[in-house]
Amino acid sequence: MTSSEPDALTTIADGEVPGSDTEGCRLVIASYEAAAPLVSAATRDAARRIMMAPALGDFIELRFADMGPRLGRSDDRSAAARLILEELLAPGDESGRNYFAIAVADRSAAEVELVLAECVDAPYLNTVPLRLHGIASRDDRRSADEVVPGASMAIAASGAWSHADLVDELRRHADELLHHFAAGQQGLTHDEFDSLRASYKQYIMLGRGDEPSEDPDGAVPRTPELPDEPVPAAQPDILATESPPSAVSEKAAPAEPASPEPASAEPSLSSATAAPPLVRLQRWLLDSPWRRGKRSEAAAAATETAAPKIPGLAYLLITGDEIADDLVSWQRSRAALLRLDEKIATIPRAAYLIRVLQGDAEALRGELREAGQLGRKEVRQPIADADFAAVLREMRALLRRDLARPTASGEPVMRPVVVFFAPDPPLADSVAAEVFGRLAQEALIIWVVPKEAIALLSEAFTEPPDVHVLAEHEDVLDEIAGLLTPPGSTPGAQGTAPAGIAVAEDGDA
Repeated sequence: MTSSEPDALTTIADGEVPGSDTEGCRLVIASYEAAAPLVSAATRDAARRIMMAPALGDFIELRFADMGPRLGRSDDRSAAARLILEELLAPGDESGRNYFAIAVADRSAAEVELVLAECVDAPYLNTVPLRLHGIASRDDRRSADEVVPGASMAIAASGAWSHADLVDELRRHADELLHHFAAGQQGLTHDEFDSLRASYKQYIMLGRGDEPSEDPDGAVPRTPELPDEPVPAAQPDILATESPPSAVSEKAAPAEPASPEPASAEPSLSSATAAPPLVRLQRWLLDSPWRRGKRSEAAAAATETAAPKIPGLAYLLITGDEIADDLVSWQRSRAALLRLDEKIATIPRAAYLIRVLQGDAEALRGELREAGQLGRKEVRQPIADADFAAVLREMRALLRRDLARPTASGEPVMRPVVVFFAPDPPLADSVAAEVFGRLAQEALIIWVVPKEAIALLSEAFTEPPDVHVLAEHEDVLDEIAGLLTPPGSTPGAQGTAPAGIAVAEDGDA
């Protein structure tokens, strides 16, 4: 492969749909807004635990849905069901065969039953292979008639769900879903999933009186997850909804864009620069009627006064041989890489595009995407490093291609960064050492290595300027984010200078 093949790294062989030979289940955890910060935090922690189990992590994708203010007993719950449906249909990890599950968490089992019953009858939800589950602190159902057919219910043994208990329950239920859908259940194919999403989008737009969309993808934007919030140490029941207003973050919804731009196969540096830095989009395409008029003046002001972001490029990869050789190290590195992607997305005044490289020198691949959008399916295997020199050559060719992308503002791109997660550091022959030295002239290099393996990392990979070797520890991702932060974004930030990149014409790409 050479730099004259611009699309070779992102082309799927034989025209196959990405993930067409895989199976996956989307599990949406839903709660009312009073408990949303705590339930979403438990969902994130459960997702991290699930990711550490290879078979389960590849199958289950956890998502969180905020159903809004808690309703009265006689209120219509169709809006809550529709919010859950939107999260199920939103873009993200997709497989060749797709399954769906919903878990509603609330202090009251009776309230959980009402929401699940609405999901059973909701348009589009009743057309997908769906499993329903309830999580409640107390069982206040009046009779067996309220039980939703086919739904399971978990009641807290102590009458309250702690953070750890809820994480355990979500992990247990994910394992239950894996065994259930593995028993011959029929899921939606990739094409059927796309068709369902497009059909629902048209349904919503026609209901609003809009013209049918010409968007061939019919994509429903994914609702961003709530920001990380600390879990209070003394929280007797995280599903309790009697929390004071100060305990709930007020969610800001920005103004609706005039016309959504069609998605491209790969984002450009200009698209990353143009994104509003601190405003989270809330279902802007669907613009559900019950959400209209809830725009936050604070969010609008933030959009108008926000400083422009500086574009950047980051390549993330895990080096090593087969996963089976060291499963524990692979799981640890994979989890760290995904968390780093999330952290890079929060760096002030930076708009990084990310490539996670997979394969080897003969089949190096990796899709360019905005930071914060990686899923488990994008990190399936380490880079085979038997011919590390060839891998480095392909990385340099790809880097030059990405740097050729123009930026809308004309602002120069920050110095690119390459982060190697190396549980077993690669060997350095003379050719690899030479090519690595050239790569280090063009990019900031960061090695993340187990403390006990640092001595195995060749000096040829550590001596060039702008090479950092970091031992694995609990704050290493914060340390990396500090190296990637533009100067002046935060007091004392040690960011890289936003200077243009001079690429030497040495002809080895």
